[in-house]
Amino acid sequence: VGTLRIKEGVTFPDSTPLRINSPDAHVIVDELAQGSEHRAHKDDHGDCDAVVVPIIEQSDGELIVATCLNNTISYTMTGGELRVNGPSNCNDMTQSGGFISGSSSWKCAGDMVWSDGPWTGTGSVISTGSLTIQGTAAKSVTDRDVTSATVSWTDSDIQLSGAVTWTQTAGNTFTVTADG
Repeated sequence: VGTLRIKEGVTFPDSTPLRINSPDAHVIVDELAQGSEHRAHKDDHGDCDAVVVPIIEQSDGELIVATCLNNTISYTMTGGELRVNGPSNCNDMTQSGGFISGSSSWKCAGDMVWSDGPWTGTGSVISTGSLTIQGTAAKSVTDRDVTSATVSWTDSDIQLSGAVTWTQTAGNTFTVTADG
C-alpha cells in the first residue's frame, strides 16, 4: 500500500476495475512531465481524454485527480475521498459513503445515486443525467456548486453551507418526496 501515480494517456481495459480499498492507498491521476508528447485535451465542459478508467470501486483511501479523469462505466464509492482538482467525468456513480472534495468539476452523465457522504470544496458537481438523493444519512454540500438535470429526492436532509449554488437546468424536474 502506498502511492500509485497514473499519468495522462493511460487507458484501463473495461474489464479491469481500479479498486481503492485501504486507508493508506493514494491514487493520483497526474500530468506527464512538461515537454512530453501527449497533453490532456480538456474542452469547456470538462470533457477530457487524459486518463480513462472505466470502473472505479472505492471503499477507502484517496483518489486525487490532478489533471482530468474519464470514468466511462461506473464509480462505486463507499468510503474514502475523491479529490477533483482537474475537470473530470463519470458515467454512473453511486456514493454511499466517503466524500467528494476539490477545486474542479465532477460531471456525471448517467445515473448518479447519492445516499451518504458530503460534497465539499470550491469545485462543482454536475449531473446531466439523473440524480437520486436517497437514504437516511444526512447529506451536506459545503462551498461547492451543484448543477442538476432530473432530480428525485426521496429521503433525509440536505444541509447547504458556505458559498453553495444549486442550479436546476431548464426543462427538467426536481421531485421531492422526502419528509426532511
